[in-house]
Amino acid sequence: MECSDDNALFVQNPNVVACEVENGQALLDLVKSEYYNLNNTAALIWQWLENPTSIEVLSQNLMAKFDVTEEQCRSDICSIMCSFEAANLVKRNNEISA
Repeated sequence: MECSDDNALFVQNPNVVACEVENGQALLDLVKSEYYNLNNTAALIWQWLENPTSIEVLSQNLMAKFDVTEEQCRSDICSIMCSFEAANLVKRNNEISA
C-alpha cells in the first residue's frame, strides 16, 4: 500500500465483525470465514476505522496515545494497513459507498 496519499480514507469492511479477546481483538470475515487476531495496537487502529479515516488521522491518534516518533508511527500504521487491505478487512475511499 502506498501511504503517501494522505487524502485516502479507509473504513472497516462491513462484512467483518470484531470481538474483544485477551490482549487485543479477534476479527471474523463473514464472507471468507477467515479469522484474524489483532494485538492491542492493531485493535486500536481497527476501532478508529469504524468511520472513514486517513493515515494522517490514525498517525495523530497513535502518537497522542504512545511515545513514538512520527516516522516510526507512520511506518507501523502503513504496515498494519497493508495487512488489513491485503486481507480485505478495510475498504479504501474509492470503494466506500456513501
